[in-house]
Amino acid sequence: MVVDPGEKLEVKLASTPGSGSFKGFLIVGRTSNFLRDTTPHGKFTREITSGSGGYEAQAKIQDCLNVPSSSATHVNRNDKDMVILEWEAPQEAGEYIIVVTVVKNKEIFWVAAPSPIITVGSGTEPEPGDEIKAIYEGCSKTKGCFGTPNGCLGTRNCAMFVTYTIQPSNGNAQFELVGNVKSFNSPTSYVALGLSDNNRMGDDSVLACRMDQNTIAVNEYYTRPEYHGNFGVSRAEFGIISQASGVNVDGFISCKFTVLPAYEVDVPTERVKKSWDLASNNYYLLLARGNDANEGALDKHPGGEDRITSLEPRNITDVNGPEPPPPPPPPPPSEGLVGVYEGCGNTKGCFGLGVSGCVGSRSCEMVVTYQITGNSANLQLAGRQIGDSSSYVAVGLSRDNIMGEDHVFGCRLDRGSVVVSEYYNRPNRDGNDGVVRRDAEIISNPTGTAEDGYLLCSFTVDKTYTVPIENSNSVDYDLGNEAFFLLLARGTESAVEFLGKHPSATDRGASSSSVKFSDASVVVAKSNIYIQLHGSFMILAWLLCASSGMFTARYYKQTHTRRQPWGLAIWFHIHRTCMSLTVLFTVAGFVFIFVEVGGLTSWNGGNAEKSHPILGIILTALALLQVCLALVRPHPGNSKRPLFNWAHWSVGNSAHIIGLACIYLANNLQKTNLQQTRYWGVITGFIAYHIVLHIALTILTFQADQKMEIQEKKRALSVGPMPSAGVSGEAPGTEIRTVIYAAYILGAASTAISLIYFVVDALQS
Repeated sequence: MVVDPGEKLEVKLASTPGSGSFKGFLIVGRTSNFLRDTTPHGKFTREITSGSGGYEAQAKIQDCLNVPSSSATHVNRNDKDMVILEWEAPQEAGEYIIVVTVVKNKEIFWVAAPSPIITVGSGTEPEPGDEIKAIYEGCSKTKGCFGTPNGCLGTRNCAMFVTYTIQPSNGNAQFELVGNVKSFNSPTSYVALGLSDNNRMGDDSVLACRMDQNTIAVNEYYTRPEYHGNFGVSRAEFGIISQASGVNVDGFISCKFTVLPAYEVDVPTERVKKSWDLASNNYYLLLARGNDANEGALDKHPGGEDRITSLEPRNITDVNGPEPPPPPPPPPPSEGLVGVYEGCGNTKGCFGLGVSGCVGSRSCEMVVTYQITGNSANLQLAGRQIGDSSSYVAVGLSRDNIMGEDHVFGCRLDRGSVVVSEYYNRPNRDGNDGVVRRDAEIISNPTGTAEDGYLLCSFTVDKTYTVPIENSNSVDYDLGNEAFFLLLARGTESAVEFLGKHPSATDRGASSSSVKFSDASVVVAKSNIYIQLHGSFMILAWLLCASSGMFTARYYKQTHTRRQPWGLAIWFHIHRTCMSLTVLFTVAGFVFIFVEVGGLTSWNGGNAEKSHPILGIILTALALLQVCLALVRPHPGNSKRPLFNWAHWSVGNSAHIIGLACIYLANNLQKTNLQQTRYWGVITGFIAYHIVLHIALTILTFQADQKMEIQEKKRALSVGPMPSAGVSGEAPGTEIRTVIYAAYILGAASTAISLIYFVVDALQS
């Protein structure tokens, strides 16, 4: 929708048929980048439903973040089925949405649901003047050029572009950098060029053309590795930039400057020392624009449309660099989401993620359909939108059921349009890259729409094709004869050169079996049972069994000594049973997760993703080592018994600590889909409870030893394995120790049951 600045619109919030009423709501206007930019825009002027058609006042207009009349909320908790408000569009041109949070009851609510994009102004980039258009002269002839959006170099209407060449007189690199910054309406806007070894931001040299109030400046920056911001490069002797000039015209800023062909960034305080050789080496070109810059740093680009990466590394001496392909034709009107499911299981195959049986109920969060027709495969891809202006839903064709070395088709938002792009997942789950084709495209007849909060794409793919990958290699695909696992995923960020990572485990899933595109079947999602069993068994092993077995062995050797079933003390029966179950549960859990992931894999992601599997392998090894130690346990009177006691105690306690650490870290694993405060709260509470009861029994054991005829009266306070009492009688305080023991077992069991419930519930379909 395109509206004029200040135009008034009706904003209707209504229940869908059969969904029932709602009680509360909060509604506010924001930019299309609403997940990052929470500043309110526009204002609400009145409630249209108030006093008409039998409606009483249901909304009140209020200030949000000190912006007058920028939000509206409910006036009472009465049931509502419709509220209509009048909203006045902002004066500033740009893309906006209405964001609403709705409460049905305490258990059911929707947070930050976005409306379709509302474009204030023309909805297109302003037309550049002759002075800017003249910079395009010579592209791919006397100078290299790179710009965005696709095809803009031919129409001479890029939002951002850069030209580059080598000056023959001195060998310096000459750049012209242009960016449309009118929509930012900021006196400190910028457009920047990054020179990168890869197609990701980080560890890059950056040259920026920036507004400094009424002047234009060119500055040098460096982006820290792993996206940790950037800083201005100060040079003590002389800079690498010369002959810099700039203009601000028609909403565009433009800079022309030269750079030394070889230079080094050396900042000891930042531990940075890296060289660039523009004449000899190839670099990916990263373009970005933003609304805030100074000599010290560039602020982050606001949205996905404000940055782009070249599909291939460029050499500054090569003026014939590849030009982005022309933009896709506008999609025809959508036939609607319901039509995607027509023919599933009869004339075409289907795979969906969501509630169980979502294909049959036509309610999937994500769904893909496929059908072979002649020498082509017809695909439809749909998914609920979870992000802003660059969100996506994608399907991968995999020869196993895990991400890595897979061909991917993405249905994504690109500056208000829905387009289809292809990608290739790198091995070991290390991200993905846009597929660059020098021959004919394999995708034809692409159409895309965004409606009702869903993305929907239809397209045709050649039945047999080849995917070019790095190092001049390629991978062949035969959709007519070969079977593939289908991987569905969605996310919040995408571009022609990459798809961002899916936010959580519920935002991706694999088919339970490989499928042929020629089969008209409905395939179900891969079960999470192995992950659920792994988590449950490890919790039983190390939080319940190991904790109880070790607690028993340390404090209960002098309790209920008169009873010795089968000639062995009760504490030993309990300890041996608990520790045997610990090993059995651990081995079973280890097998389950290896079946799930298909063996050893590389460890990528955050600290928890990297450390949990490593600690798990160490834990399993220690558990098996403890079994071996038990098999060679010396007799209590043997001279090697103290050595065994220390080894047994050290291995057991180390394994217990690692086991609890693994359980704790599981909350941060994407596969578990937990990320729950309650999970951390329960396990932290148990650890505190465990420590308190250990202290209580240490004190009780110390007091009992003072009343018994034993030599080591302070053995309860010793570090390491507790020395034997040297007597076989019952220690004083049996009753209180029994009560504490029952409380400990009850606490451990309750904690284990709670955590297992969290693990299973988080992965339920």
